[in-house]
Amino acid sequence: MKAQNENLQGVMWFILSLLISSINDVITKYLGTNIPEYEVVFLRFFFGTITLIPFMIKNFNSFRTSRISIHIIRGALLFGGILFWCMGLNAVKVTMATVINFTIPIFVLILAVFFLKEELNIYRVSATILGFIGIIIVINPLSLEFNYISIMLVAGSLMFAALDVLNKKFVNNESMISMIFYSSFFTMLFSLIPAVKIWITPSWQDLGLFLILGTSANLILYCLLKAFSFIEASAVAPYRYVELLFSASLGYWIFNETPNNSTIIGAIVIIIATLFLAYELFIKQSHSIVLPDNEA
Repeated sequence: MKAQNENLQGVMWFILSLLISSINDVITKYLGTNIPEYEVVFLRFFFGTITLIPFMIKNFNSFRTSRISIHIIRGALLFGGILFWCMGLNAVKVTMATVINFTIPIFVLILAVFFLKEELNIYRVSATILGFIGIIIVINPLSLEFNYISIMLVAGSLMFAALDVLNKKFVNNESMISMIFYSSFFTMLFSLIPAVKIWITPSWQDLGLFLILGTSANLILYCLLKAFSFIEASAVAPYRYVELLFSASLGYWIFNETPNNSTIIGAIVIIIATLFLAYELFIKQSHSIVLPDNEA
């Protein structure tokens, strides 16, 4: 019974992170209709940074780091990923952006082969091929409705994947709060100068939304950490696609958007591809379990 309750808590925290992420996408798209993308990125991470400062001061040693160059690279990747994401999100439907975001695990897989020396197998090769087929279906480059800016979302997902690989390589060398703070701080710095050059003074309402955006971005990670304290990451993988329901509902409610057929078909293909990866991870973890001598 205790294990079931912990699994349920883990799933609920994970689904909450997906809901907050969908709300963030809607807020970002709404703000991007009147405010330039560079400024959106700057203000998002400005508020994200200042809301983390009290926690950094509470644990002052978190400011110390021996890998400042790595944090700068992480900040650059996050800056590029968020910038491309904002550009793409302003040009396409929220559901389409969410579906393309599902490809991040596939890009992580490809990059991990080169940078983490992970091996390929039939599951990973199949997932990669299906994933790229799904991307082509979603973007639908032969359609008259094709928007070349949607490629920005793919580029953003690739940069997010590179960030995940870098985090995976160095996560054990820094505290979690330190990694969150410095990624927000350097992303804010990277976006400062281009944001100032095209600055449009936001309204008080917009500033309130940016505060929500910056705070909730940190809250997403908190929810994920809480989820993974109760349940394995591979166990919640199938629940990731609940985000598509959230984004479709919010997109329809706020922007009167409905996903087209190519987005739906592409989503199915990409979901199958990422479930291949989840299944492969489950098999790998199962084989890594060492039974006690009396159970072997």
